[in-house]
Amino acid sequence: MWTSWWINSFAAGAEFTTFYYYTILRVNAIGFDGEGLKEIIEDARIEDRNHFEVLTPRIYELRGALPRDIRGLADVAGCPDAYLPPG
Repeated sequence: MWTSWWINSFAAGAEFTTFYYYTILRVNAIGFDGEGLKEIIEDARIEDRNHFEVLTPRIYELRGALPRDIRGLADVAGCPDAYLPPG
């Protein structure tokens, strides 16, 4: 049976990996259209960071813990690694 802290760890991992992806995406948004997209990307990035920051204390309140390495956190996220396509 899944405990609530374990389920929250999945959610925290997902929020952190999307925050990471949006960070990479924002840095790589260039050109005239890129400036407008940066605002949208930044809003999504901040929202995911805020979700991660809310979930993390709750996981520890429930006597859980986040994985101690980033690979472990990404593995429990249940989503593919973030990357930008080449080009």
